[in-house]
Amino acid sequence: SDCKSKKQPSTLFTVHVFMTWGCLSYYCIGPIYPIPGIMDQFGYVKKLEKVMLPYSEEEMPLKWVFQQDNDPKHTNKRAASWFQTNTFKVMEWPTRSPDLNPIENLWGDIKNDVSEAKPRNAEE
Repeated sequence: SDCKSKKQPSTLFTVHVFMTWGCLSYYCIGPIYPIPGIMDQFGYVKKLEKVMLPYSEEEMPLKWVFQQDNDPKHTNKRAASWFQTNTFKVMEWPTRSPDLNPIENLWGDIKNDVSEAKPRNAEE
């Protein structure tokens, strides 16, 4: 058909996708860590244990509330048990409401900064 003859060649490019974990408070931006591969419930609880718990003890000694979205790895039994064991008060959060999540603004800023830097490979 005539459509096949008008088909334009496509340009191939590589897209690198990075998952990160981070936290922030009213006072400061906390640690931001790259997540190799895909984070699951085990990786999430491990990140809470290795990063969030020490950070909260050192940087947030006063009363505070932990906020997260309703991703299944955040709300499963393993995570709920960890929060209870470590006496983290977790804020109830409406589903599908990224517009209310303050860290989404930080992720947007990071995405813009990376885009402006025009990295050529995953390491950059």
